[in-house]
Amino acid sequence: MVAAIHLDWSHVQNQLKDLGCYLDIVDGIPGPNTKNAILIFQKRAQLETDGVVSRKTSPPLSAQRSILDCSISATTKLVNIGL
Repeated sequence: MVAAIHLDWSHVQNQLKDLGCYLDIVDGIPGPNTKNAILIFQKRAQLETDGVVSRKTSPPLSAQRSILDCSISATTKLVNIGL
C-alpha cells in the first residue's frame, strides 16, 4: 500500500499541463481528466499506471519538460494507455 500524500491539485494539473499531458482547465479539482493525464504521464515515465499521484509519481512529475514531454495527440494518448 502506498502512503497518501497531501496534494495541491492546481499545482499537479499545472505540471501535467506544462508537460502536455493535461489539456483541460486548471481548476484544482481531481476529476477524470486529471486522472487520465496522470495515467498518460505515468506511462510516459514508465511508472506503474494507476492514475494515482504517489511518492513514486511526484518526483518524476517535477522533472524537466524535455525529458517527459507528453505532447502527442489526445486520441493517441488514450489509445496508448488502453482507454
